[in-house]
Amino acid sequence: MSKINYYWQRTARNMSWMIAYRDRSSDILFDKGTKFELLKLQSGLWGADPFVFSFENKTVLFFELFIEEINKGVIGVSEYDGSGFSQPKIVIEEPYHLSFPCVFEMNDILYMIPESGSQHNIVLYECESYPYKWVRKKVLLEHFDSSDTIVFHKEGKTYLLASQLVNSTCIAKNVLFELDPNSLELSKIKEGGTCSDDGIRNAGLLFSHNGKLIRPGQNCPDGEYGKSTIFWEVFNPLEIQEEQLCELTVDMLNIDLKNKFSGVHTYNQCDALEVIDLRIVQKNLLYKRLFLFVNFVISFLKSKLR
Repeated sequence: MSKINYYWQRTARNMSWMIAYRDRSSDILFDKGTKFELLKLQSGLWGADPFVFSFENKTVLFFELFIEEINKGVIGVSEYDGSGFSQPKIVIEEPYHLSFPCVFEMNDILYMIPESGSQHNIVLYECESYPYKWVRKKVLLEHFDSSDTIVFHKEGKTYLLASQLVNSTCIAKNVLFELDPNSLELSKIKEGGTCSDDGIRNAGLLFSHNGKLIRPGQNCPDGEYGKSTIFWEVFNPLEIQEEQLCELTVDMLNIDLKNKFSGVHTYNQCDALEVIDLRIVQKNLLYKRLFLFVNFVISFLKSKLR
């Protein structure tokens, strides 16, 4: 029943998301005036958890592409042409929901760790042809209720910071692992001392701002999923030592249709762009989502009876 609970919390809420992007002048902590443009998708699709990545002279958006007809997320890719993004192509699809596609380079190879929380594992994918061909490489960790894993490098080593969920999609603590680049084995380094829904769960990659190392976190006070983004100043990433710096809310953004959005819960950047996602609350979607969820439950129960 844990998978059913996961999908209910993920999709049956009256909620969908939209991605926005803009040219990067500095970063969101300094520049709140430059306007964000909305990523337009076809009807029946919505996007969340954007990661923007530049490689081989291509700037690409990796994100959760949620397909309402099948009631799950896949990993989508859109290419940036200097003014906007192409319509997405699906690059990874599994029988279960995927989101938060963290892309990183290690030993001159591109990898991705998407969230596969319903499966209680962390899975590594390898890029065979950028940006559209990815193959499942290895299950890094099993029996671990992880969400929204980020990767960073320090002093020649590669680390995973995984948000471990605690009986909720909001309450999390962060756990640090080292990833061996040759064996692709994980070794646990440290657990964070805080377990909370107040900006702990990862919301994007670490980035530098005025000489400070910053970690975005999802702020979900009292279980309100995706209300805002908390930015943490990280003093020592290997000790998970950090202090809350500031909060980003929708009303701080320069964006069209601002009154249609009620939350922001992912932030990422590359040399050229910044990307965020925005929570949309639409009452007319409630029954449609409930119908999709009921269909999922029926399919799930039928599979167990076979």
